[in-house]
Amino acid sequence: MIIGLELNFKDFSLDGRFYIEMMDKYVHYQPRKFSFGRYVKNWNEKKHRKVIEESTVSDDLSLGFVDYNSFSAGRIQAVAKPYQIFSITQDSDFFNPSNDEIENMIARKGFSCAYLYDYKYEKQQSAVFESDYAVFGISMELSNGLPYKMDYTGQKKFDISGNPGRENWISSTGLLACWKMWFGEEFYNLVPKERLLNFKGAFKIEELHNDVVFVQLFEKVEDSPTKKAQEIQWSWRKWLNFDELIKKIHKVYVVSPSSGESMKDEPMSKDYAYATLVCIMHFPTAKMRPVDL
Repeated sequence: MIIGLELNFKDFSLDGRFYIEMMDKYVHYQPRKFSFGRYVKNWNEKKHRKVIEESTVSDDLSLGFVDYNSFSAGRIQAVAKPYQIFSITQDSDFFNPSNDEIENMIARKGFSCAYLYDYKYEKQQSAVFESDYAVFGISMELSNGLPYKMDYTGQKKFDISGNPGRENWISSTGLLACWKMWFGEEFYNLVPKERLLNFKGAFKIEELHNDVVFVQLFEKVEDSPTKKAQEIQWSWRKWLNFDELIKKIHKVYVVSPSSGESMKDEPMSKDYAYATLVCIMHFPTAKMRPVDL
């Protein structure tokens, strides 16, 4: 199983020192490529480690995607309220951080939310295009029964509104109903803390000492695709009113690379959100600071 971890923070909260700490402790695969802004190079341990260590809050970087292993950090800029996102995905044999470990990661100013989840399940639930299934190694059989339309390239574009485990993006964070979740002060600007604490049906909910709410929707991460777990995911989405948050809060300020259509002040669908992330993470509009890669 591939475990995914995603951390969302207020803008200007994370920097190179945090990334190096996370890399040293949790990266258990050999990177092949290193991307920094728009540049991609073959991995050079000595040189690129220094680049990561000296990176600033505005830098986007990634250790590449190797057999579903990934390590990336970026600043989501083209939204009404820019924020930082950090993620790690690895095989559960090497990466399955404890609650204490994650709570240590998020014990810093600007924390919004964190998600620990079944990576391949989330990708299947969020896959909009046929090509997404190929990219993430998901069986096309799992798309059986999903409504779809043919897009201009001739591939199927699926309606994933019936998938409770899909991730949505708004202008200040990602929204996900998954195995384990942590929420902080920044997230309470979207959903009151009391609303999170009063949810009925989760395996475990508790308020931690540092004003963080911990929610475990079901007992085991392996349960994610089961009928019972999906019912709980739906209940969570409805309790937090994801649909209303998506309609009201997120605004984007880029043009979709796929269609050229303006996305300003429009709801961000999953495919637009993905296009936005790719645009920002790999083709940033801000002038890159000079770095020797």
